[in-house]
Amino acid sequence: NKAGLIETVGSGEPRIDFSNDVNGTLKLEPQRTNLVTQSETFTSWFKSGTVTVTSNYGVSPTGENNSTLLNFSGANTRLYLNTGVAYTNDSVSIYVKGTNGETISFDKSASIGASKLFTLTGGWDRLESSYDSLSSSRVNIVISTNGGATARIIEVFGIQNEQGIYATSYIPTQGGAVTRVAETCNNGANEQVINSTEGVLY
Repeated sequence: NKAGLIETVGSGEPRIDFSNDVNGTLKLEPQRTNLVTQSETFTSWFKSGTVTVTSNYGVSPTGENNSTLLNFSGANTRLYLNTGVAYTNDSVSIYVKGTNGETISFDKSASIGASKLFTLTGGWDRLESSYDSLSSSRVNIVISTNGGATARIIEVFGIQNEQGIYATSYIPTQGGAVTRVAETCNNGANEQVINSTEGVLY
């Protein structure tokens, strides 16, 4: 929204995205399901090495005090979730806040040794990884200090795993998978210009 926070919008209400335009743009996305059943809980994730997990540590991208602090003891230390599922066109995403210029590894992998590095900006960054080929063993979502990652203390929020070739906006879950239905714009203007799947509304 205009304040730079993630906002939940009710069914039937248009979503206006201010992330790349101060005037706001209409946001229309395809149907997607967040397959992670506890998107804001990291205490039940598995550990390889010593990782201290502190819930409700700081202010998340929603403006609430519900981020999670991760403190990695050193290099090649991992926090991971075995989802049990892998799809063709698979995307994972997470919000991470850490020291500007430091790096952290985030990936979905067959192993827990994933090492896709991302550079942090000091604010909340959304890290995204997508895959367009099926791997029946790619079931582990991994946050780690592998691959030369320099970050040791980060905040995390809003883990998402969805079937699709790119990550869409965050879908919160609290105990089960949640689906956001496809959004369409009807009677918005000339349907040859703005239809149910594409176009720009000013």
